Amino acid sequence: MLASDPTQFRGLSGDVIYHFVKPSIWLTLMPVYAVWFLATMAMYMISPPDELLTIFTYGLTAWLVGRYALAASRGDTSGGFFSPELEAGDAIFFALRSLTFTFIWELPIVGLFHLIGSNASPTQLISPTSFLSAGLTGLVIVFLLLLMAAGPIVSFILATVTSKFSDAFSADPYKWLYSRRSDLPVLFASAIGGWILFFFIYLIPVLLICSGIASQSFQGAILAGFLVFLIPSASMPVLIGRLCGTFVHGSGPLFEKLSADMFTLSEEVIETESEVIEDIQAESNPEHPPFVPLAVDPSQEIIDWSKKELASLSAVENAYVYLRSQDGRSQEICIGIKPQDGLRLGDLSKLMKELDKLKCPYLYEILSGEILTEAVKSGMMIYKRRN
Repeated sequence: MLASDPTQFRGLSGDVIYHFVKPSIWLTLMPVYAVWFLATMAMYMISPPDELLTIFTYGLTAWLVGRYALAASRGDTSGGFFSPELEAGDAIFFALRSLTFTFIWELPIVGLFHLIGSNASPTQLISPTSFLSAGLTGLVIVFLLLLMAAGPIVSFILATVTSKFSDAFSADPYKWLYSRRSDLPVLFASAIGGWILFFFIYLIPVLLICSGIASQSFQGAILAGFLVFLIPSASMPVLIGRLCGTFVHGSGPLFEKLSADMFTLSEEVIETESEVIEDIQAESNPEHPPFVPLAVDPSQEIIDWSKKELASLSAVENAYVYLRSQDGRSQEICIGIKPQDGLRLGDLSKLMKELDKLKCPYLYEILSGEILTEAVKSGMMIYKRRN
């Protein structure tokens, strides 16, 4: 796929924004606000140095973003704070990976910024209009500021697509990101547009809440002024996390899902025809039924292969082994693979492609409907995914 080809992310990003501005988003945001509140109280009591406070704030933001980014990368693009797609420690390791990528990405930019900024006057660094009068130096400073602003989101994307710290020092994640460069403007536009849309949709309810706080005291009025912009900003980890996760999840071609769905529907028709043929064969050859239980326990080789290879496929729930009569005469060892419940058609097609890549040395089939019932009845379970 070329870098300029449209991807599924371009369609899914709109769906992410849609769920972010729905009224139900406030249920998702409550735990996020609670975390921000508790962290703010803790930092107020501890009063750490500014440098440590900056690192802590970024780490906490990355932890919140990670909860939504990892869930979205696994298909839960509208999941909540406690998504079932998350495992213990996922968000913490995400935050650490993100910090690693940020240091690698930001340190050279910050160093170059200070080097150039030391030769510029303070007004050139503060006033945007003075950048033009600063010539090439001003343009470089603007470019570096944009890179510094984009750096955290880029780090979140890289932390989502990787799983090990060593990946930060490998060229593969950066090559992958470069291949997706045409989707980056879509991501940043979705993040900015989603924030603005959230701000204006809920501006009146937020103003009503803030006006009630402002009427209590002068300090309340100051706090209310901050809350108008603080509430949408504190919600951003949810939007950015979902967009980064969807960026990784939707890396396939835009029309792949539609093609996969049509391919799967065709396969379902073929499977239905095959079931009719099998029933006819079973009736005409009663001594060779389509499903035959194993007379002995399956070999350790089959069990080991199933535990090793099928465990790498998150869409597989369990697997059974039995003898399968394909032509009414011969019988072969067959592994029946039951996918997770609720899989979309495109995900099921993707699972079949992944199984083909494994080059299973045995006959295998996807279990559903009556085939699943017969396989459970006649087969022996050799693999079950742990929750």
